[in-house]
Amino acid sequence: KGVLKSLARETGGEAFFPKKVDELPGVYDRIADLLRSQYLLWYPSDSSKPVEQFREIRVQVEGDDLEVKTIRGYYPGK
Repeated sequence: KGVLKSLARETGGEAFFPKKVDELPGVYDRIADLLRSQYLLWYPSDSSKPVEQFREIRVQVEGDDLEVKTIRGYYPGK
């Protein structure tokens, strides 16, 4: 469970561990909510870091009822 929770956190996702079959509809509803509220953001990076170096991502939104889930960052590669 710990590894899956960590992987989910690093990639902006969630991990679900239902104990009973009757918990699955709630899990499916949550997944459907997450899929309906995804957005793709793109930006050109002006970073002068080498392409091999990790680049952190930070997204901020205004609003008390909003939550952002995103990857921690990325390696741009070549």
